[in-house]
Amino acid sequence: MPLFKIQNNKAVKIEKRSVVERDIQRLIEENLKEILGIYFLDTEFTTNEGRIDTIGIDQNGSPVIIEYKRTQNDSVINQATWYLEWLLDHKEKFEKLVQAKKLEIIVDWSSPRVICVAESYNKFDLGLVKFLPFTIELLKYRLYDDLLSVDVENFQKGFKLSGSKKLVSEDDEKPVREYGKEYTINHLFRDSWKESRELYDQLKEKIFELDTNIEEKFTKLYISYKIENIFCEIIPQAKGLWIHITMPVDRIKRNGIELHDVSQKGHWGTGETKFRIEKPEEIVAALDYISQSYQYSL
Repeated sequence: MPLFKIQNNKAVKIEKRSVVERDIQRLIEENLKEILGIYFLDTEFTTNEGRIDTIGIDQNGSPVIIEYKRTQNDSVINQATWYLEWLLDHKEKFEKLVQAKKLEIIVDWSSPRVICVAESYNKFDLGLVKFLPFTIELLKYRLYDDLLSVDVENFQKGFKLSGSKKLVSEDDEKPVREYGKEYTINHLFRDSWKESRELYDQLKEKIFELDTNIEEKFTKLYISYKIENIFCEIIPQAKGLWIHITMPVDRIKRNGIELHDVSQKGHWGTGETKFRIEKPEEIVAALDYISQSYQYSL
């Protein structure tokens, strides 16, 4: 769909700008956090299978491989698959990149992501992703003058493989890859944490009322909520909940619950500000802070 600029109530089509793929790679890498919510780790990362265009880690700790399709005939999806296989066999190299960037993020190997970026995809690309057992996103970009548009062309949610749920070969039905552990709400709340679990259940219901497109994800240490970027994370405790929001503390309109600036401190989650609630009466105020962060993230 073309973009239009409105001038005197008239729609004027904005012409698309041609650009070489290397420039798009550089543009996305320099703005990776803003565009895709991913922390940049390295570019042209060398492996024995070739060079990974862009390597990063998302806000939930999932390793991310990004490849750019330079021509219509590029087998970028096959190439990215090879790189993912290599990465899962060389986890220590990836974790060293995370440590070098001093990111306070725990790597979650249960859900690695592959992202392909291109101006267009053919029917073979779109058909192939349906059969891949990992999370892969096909993103389509458009560059108009000084405007960049990045849209999801196709998204395939992969397996989280653990325990008896493993990827097996057709030849011998033996496991060939175990990606990691799948976390659920029961991993985060102990049986004795009944009060904090009830508090979470009530707060969660209110969070989902903010937007029907909100996604919830369980990690080893916390629960995250996002649209395009994470705006809230809940860390369960025996008595109450710690809540992180991805909004600077000086931009928040305060309502009585004490706020803590953790932007310069190591902590679980990725938010810049955290606060704590312990009673159902605090849910309204907590939701106010979360709603502010949600609006800020859009």
